[in-house]
Order: sequence, then structure tokens, then C-alpha cells
Amino acid sequence: MNSDGTTSETTMVGTALATDGTTCLDGMSYGRVKEFVEDDVAPQLIEIIASPSPIELEVGDTQAITVIGSRGIMFTEVGVLNSECTFDTDDAGVATVGADGVVEGVGAGEAVITVTHIESGLTDQIDVEVE
Repeated sequence: MNSDGTTSETTMVGTALATDGTTCLDGMSYGRVKEFVEDDVAPQLIEIIASPSPIELEVGDTQAITVIGSRGIMFTEVGVLNSECTFDTDDAGVATVGADGVVEGVGAGEAVITVTHIESGLTDQIDVEVE
């Protein structure tokens, strides 16, 4: 049955989805057809969001950063691995950040952590306050 209510003849290749083995009898099976364009490209990231933000730490405390990617309002957000990003601090005397995205409070003050998605070059910043 087509979406407009008409019928057409279709030949499916592969194993039938059936309730009893692999044999299809009237009323026993159903199929799902997904149409796609072979050279279609998935939507690219338009921004990354690093969290939590802001981060409040005491000296010696740590906090892991999580990064998600946005492909626009019509698409669900996607997880971004920390290994796909770089992490930099503007003041290592206040807070350090490892390649794994774990921030450590070093001394009292404020710092900014910049997260950069390597493939796209997109960035986000997290304010860090250490007491």
C-alpha cells in the first residue's frame, strides 16, 4: 500500500519478517522500507555545548566536563567524546584541565576553560571559580 492509498507491486530482497519461521503467508509478515539518497551527508555540528557551566571548586577538587553537539533545532543533540576535543585554561594557577576534560582547582580565583571540537573547530567556554 502506498502513502496515497493506492497499491503497487513490490519485490523485496532478503529474509521476510514473519511470525512463524521465515515463511510468509497472508497476514503473517510486515516489512519496513527506508528510502535514502546514497550521497546524502549527515547534518554537521553547528555548535558544541560544554557543561557544567559555571564550575565552582575548592582547591584540590575536580570536575569532569561533558560536551554535546548541536546540529540545529530540527535534530537531536549528539554526544561528543572528550577525546574529540581539546581543553585549555587561561590561568593554570587557578585551574588546570587535562586532555580528558577533568578540571582541577589549583588556587583561589577565576579561570576560563576553552573547549574546542577538533574536527569542526567549534568552541565553547566554561567559567571556573576556585575558592
